Amino acid sequence: MSESHNPIASVCIPTYCRYNLLRRAVASVLSQDFGPMEIIISDNASNDGSWERTAKLAELDPRIRVRRNDRNLGWTGNINNCIAEAKGKYIVFLCDDDELLPGMVNACADFLEANPAAGLVHTPAYYVGITGKQKPVTPEIKPLLKAGLEALNHTAFEFNIVFSATMARTECFRKLGPFKESISADYEMWARIATVYDVGYIREPLVRVYVHAISPKMTPERYISENEKLAQMVMALFPEAERKPEELRHKGKVQMVVAMRSLGVQSVQAGYWGNALAFFKAARDYSETYGLLGSAADLLLRGVPRRVYQLLKRKKAFETHV
Repeated sequence: MSESHNPIASVCIPTYCRYNLLRRAVASVLSQDFGPMEIIISDNASNDGSWERTAKLAELDPRIRVRRNDRNLGWTGNINNCIAEAKGKYIVFLCDDDELLPGMVNACADFLEANPAAGLVHTPAYYVGITGKQKPVTPEIKPLLKAGLEALNHTAFEFNIVFSATMARTECFRKLGPFKESISADYEMWARIATVYDVGYIREPLVRVYVHAISPKMTPERYISENEKLAQMVMALFPEAERKPEELRHKGKVQMVVAMRSLGVQSVQAGYWGNALAFFKAARDYSETYGLLGSAADLLLRGVPRRVYQLLKRKKAFETHV
């Protein structure tokens, strides 16, 4: 039986209206040195005329399967459809604008084979901004966190598991259920897995993540409201005696300030000036130290130069969620 019919790993690529970026993602998977895998491309009812070209990607390699949703199911719905289609023992979810680096699938599969109690393993990533400069983000994490409080505390409070840099056992989703609709459905899912399975970490960055502009629909009010709902979902995973709402709220506020500053910069990059100012104001309101000077510095040193670069190079601002 061929590798595509009896895969060990399923690399799932949800996509929507980003064919040119999708080709790069697919090429990065085909460059992997792991034979027994399938590549599932799940088109979320793209409406830009790209479906015909996406369908032809199946001609590149017999391991590629291309499917299309009858209607747009949102990011979470498309991911869950990928899980339903996956035949492999392990699943990697790759955003259509990211890239796997050589050896990623092999290294993660080897780790899970060697650690049968681990439900997932993740790696650091290189982050690439609009100028093309890449920066490795490599947090210090134990190679293996034990299931329960150790793994759950880490996933709940450290926020450092990158979606495209994770391989999980397919059985985790069969046992614990699908991704839930939320602003960071992957964050909740990794925490859910951590309650039952060990969580592994490989120190080498094996994924390249591209940072694009946000949707104009994302406002500070929506971001804050959905993050509060997400925090409640994650906290409910802890045993009642071990719940730490104040600690989660404190760390959440720190992450919120960092995220809203970044979203403000991304809004400037996309030309959404009203949203940018709203995000900077929200970051100021959430922080005891980030004030008008911080907002001005982010705007002048990080936001405006990226916007100018984008206009000069005629770069398109892609949305991050598909």
